[in-house]
Amino acid sequence: MRFSAEQIRQWFVIFHFEGDVTEVRLLGKGKQKNLSGYFQDVDSIINALAFVPDGYGVYSPINEIKKACWGRSQANCLIESKTTTNDDDIAGRRWLLIDLDPRRPSDTNST
Repeated sequence: MRFSAEQIRQWFVIFHFEGDVTEVRLLGKGKQKNLSGYFQDVDSIINALAFVPDGYGVYSPINEIKKACWGRSQANCLIESKTTTNDDDIAGRRWLLIDLDPRRPSDTNST
């Protein structure tokens, strides 16, 4: 599934401040390699995602990443990298998402 530039902008405005460092990670399927990139503006994210083939899952942390991560090799581009954001790279928590599901038998919807 492809995301439109407008959808990416909406996501960015909700979860990030302009100038913050954020990671975009692409999770490949089958023989596709996982890719990672660090970005500071939404236009760079949109440009990088425009060249990604179909089939990747897209992931991004929703909390603030330390500015030092911008110095990694994948700044402003999506590349195969073993170094990605970990718990120690989070500068602060802005969001805490909670998933609550009712008790139901397995293989049934929670809604």
